[in-house]
Amino acid sequence: MTNWTTLVRVGAYLIGRLVTGISETRVLGAISVAGIGVLSAGVLCGWIVPRTWRLGPTRQQWIVAGVVGLVAASYCVAISPQPA
Repeated sequence: MTNWTTLVRVGAYLIGRLVTGISETRVLGAISVAGIGVLSAGVLCGWIVPRTWRLGPTRQQWIVAGVVGLVAASYCVAISPQPA
């Protein structure tokens, strides 16, 4: 059996960083709207994918991946320079 935890988390981090190129819109100061989309996708995958892919990542791993993507996107938006 394959350990999917590292692969899913790294993939979510990269996707979280890449989606900030689509939208740098913020909610509540530093939370990225694109990151909320990644979190939503992680939760949705957490409910759908484990039912069809039995040997794949578990529900908890998908949800953690969504949170990692949200943090990565929000971090990328937070460190971007802002005009004065």
